[in-house]
Amino acid sequence: MEGVFIGMIVASFALALFLFLRHRRRAEIQRVLQQAEPAGRLLDVMPVKGFAYVPQRDALAALLRNGEPLLLRREPDNPYDCKAVKLLRVDGSPIGYLPRRYNAIPAALLEQGQQLSGRLRLDGGEGQFRRMAVELYWEVSQ
Repeated sequence: MEGVFIGMIVASFALALFLFLRHRRRAEIQRVLQQAEPAGRLLDVMPVKGFAYVPQRDALAALLRNGEPLLLRREPDNPYDCKAVKLLRVDGSPIGYLPRRYNAIPAALLEQGQQLSGRLRLDGGEGQFRRMAVELYWEVSQ
């Protein structure tokens, strides 16, 4: 009986420690994201396309955060769109593409060596969003 009681105390302590560390990590991530201001001028806001084709998208959707910085990479060898611009999280995981209809200018700027950055915009909240968009920023040298 005493062993069961000690086991319950240890399990309760472990659960409390896990929840505390998880909360602390989330707060740290939010603080970093809020401090990271986008560099440059807002070029456009457009929807993210192709998220439905991302591997393990359900698990990834739970990790996405509003305002999260995004990387933009040209994909000139894309068989579906020669002006494709891929959207990646900072850790390198893909989340989709800029829409084909609107990617000509960002693709041309990236090909010229211009710095473009992005911010994720989620409609409906983290983990349960209905729509996903990207804010494009153009780093214009002064």
